[in-house]
Amino acid sequence: MYKRRIIAFLAFILVVLIILIARLFYIQICKADYYLAAAEDYLNRPRVLPAMRGKVLDRAGLILAFDEPCHDLCLDFRFMISRQKWLTSQGRASAGDDRLSTLAVRWIERQQRDISKAQKCSPGRAEKVFRRRWENTWQVLWKAAESAGQDLTVSMGRQVSRVCRMTRDGKRNYRELHIAHPVVTGLSREIVGQVLPELPETVGLVLRPSHSRRYPRGASASHVIGLTGPVSEQDVRANRPRFEPDWLTWHRDSYLSNDLIGKTGVEKLCEAVLRGQRGYVNCPVGKPVGEPVEAVAGKDVHLTVDMVLQESLSDAFDRHVEGKAIRLATGAIVVLDVPTGHVLALVSVPTFDLNDYRAEYKRLLGEKVRLPLRHRAIAQCHPPGSTVKPIVAMAAIADGRITPGTEFTCNMGVFPLSSDGRPKCWAAKHNFGHGRIDLSDAIRFSCNVYFDHVGNLMGPASICEWYRLFGFGMVTGTGLPEEASGLVPTDAWMRRAYNRPLLIGDAWNMAIGQGSLAASPLQVANAMSTVARGGICMSPVIVLEGGPKRVTNHLPIGGANVAAVHKGMRDVVHSSGGTANKELMKAGLGELGFEFCGKTGTAQVPPQKIDADGDGKADTEVRWGDVAWFSGFAPYRNPQIAFAVMVEYVEGGASEYAAPLALEVVRICDRMGYVTVGGG
Repeated sequence: MYKRRIIAFLAFILVVLIILIARLFYIQICKADYYLAAAEDYLNRPRVLPAMRGKVLDRAGLILAFDEPCHDLCLDFRFMISRQKWLTSQGRASAGDDRLSTLAVRWIERQQRDISKAQKCSPGRAEKVFRRRWENTWQVLWKAAESAGQDLTVSMGRQVSRVCRMTRDGKRNYRELHIAHPVVTGLSREIVGQVLPELPETVGLVLRPSHSRRYPRGASASHVIGLTGPVSEQDVRANRPRFEPDWLTWHRDSYLSNDLIGKTGVEKLCEAVLRGQRGYVNCPVGKPVGEPVEAVAGKDVHLTVDMVLQESLSDAFDRHVEGKAIRLATGAIVVLDVPTGHVLALVSVPTFDLNDYRAEYKRLLGEKVRLPLRHRAIAQCHPPGSTVKPIVAMAAIADGRITPGTEFTCNMGVFPLSSDGRPKCWAAKHNFGHGRIDLSDAIRFSCNVYFDHVGNLMGPASICEWYRLFGFGMVTGTGLPEEASGLVPTDAWMRRAYNRPLLIGDAWNMAIGQGSLAASPLQVANAMSTVARGGICMSPVIVLEGGPKRVTNHLPIGGANVAAVHKGMRDVVHSSGGTANKELMKAGLGELGFEFCGKTGTAQVPPQKIDADGDGKADTEVRWGDVAWFSGFAPYRNPQIAFAVMVEYVEGGASEYAAPLALEVVRICDRMGYVTVGGG
């Protein structure tokens, strides 16, 4: 019995050995050529060369963003995973089955052998040399990172985490474990001059040519231009080819782990245009380096924005709010070219310098009140207030609810259908009403009672539908990723928010730009463009290459009816009693030389709250007041530009805060040649 068990066991061992021998014979003899070719292919794969990213230019050709040659300080992955700890062959035993620690130990031993061979010294001497170079490496790294204003610990941690994920995924890219990765990037010539002499006395450290993004105009239009940043795992997956190509095509066209990608603004919108194609060079082991295939630089992108106009308007905003002593001033200015729909200026206040973004990121993120990272011109949505009254007037005429001659009575500012009998018009605060007025005068005096009547005739469904036709409640079509859609309520939205459908009272509020209605400055300016064109709604354009397809809608609005609305907007500015006339005359309207159209708007908004105590709830009020709007177009006849001005959290009406700033906007546009028809 015992002998039979021994024989069975030996037979089992013999079968296993025969299988192993057969497998080794198959691999080493039958498939030797295949595996040899695969190993040579892996070792001799070309090294990819980075491509220059395309430039971003304004409408006049001024460079707003470009790639500047620089250098990156790259550190061997095996050095990084040693975590600044001296590992020896004894350390490998303590590491057990830790593959990464074993990898680091073997690399250290190999470095010591290379030193011993190169200097013809003993292993003990080689270890001392390696130790000195090890310490020098850290000193060079920390000094370079400090000079470049970068966090070395964060950078190394990001690289280690990324490579570990890559070696765990389906591709098992172990090559990443054996190469150097950038840990201090975008080094200037001065820093390179300091690092270069130190490199011979370091280990695992490589200085590689690279590119860094530079922004010559600093803080000008930073929100529009946008940011680039390291590609994320999500970016790599999102841009992965549907069908896997060969290795070279993959590494030339796909995103690699250390690539930069557009994260916001035009940099993200036009990523496919701006991004170039990498080159490559063959680096066979033990052979001369082959001829490189040069990288193909990305194409340039031209904006419709005039950077000189943008900067002039930004300066005008700063001067205006300083003169008005507005506390923690924030806001936006948008200017559009009416005939083409091109965005001429997209000012957001406050802004930040793109060149210092990473160094200043913590401070920028910590500003919870002014929120400098928010693109207010396209992403900050508030009730548009009375700026929508010309839009409501056009919609009501097209719907057949009123004509330009339709009159309603404003009796001491009270809307007779209101159940509470409280005044609805601003005139009631001054103990008078507007009396019986027609459409043009209702716009001129900004009479809430008149437009409450109009909203009552249209009803909530119709007025919401017309707002959508004018571009509210949806992105305008620039393609900028930060653009917000604003809000035009539906029955479903009202049920979720207030547990009720849209009611007639909502139509009264929305007819004067209040209630559950919100729009961005770009949406308001684009709606003014539609009014100026007499009902032709065009999606605004901000990039000439790589943007979304243009959309144009012709709204059913008659020319004679448009004239009545335009007249009312002209009277807002130039006629006695117009809601903006008094403040504009004080600001120098008489010196302008031509007439333009405008509409004031004051929107009531809740106080701004922030999470001051860090409990995750925004419960501390930091700013109070209204949002002041002024929108319009110029000149009165043959409009050339449309604009919207928004100043947040002010105490007082729009005519005091937004109207004088709007006059300065028109002046600057006239001075720069964008208002080409005078004497309107």
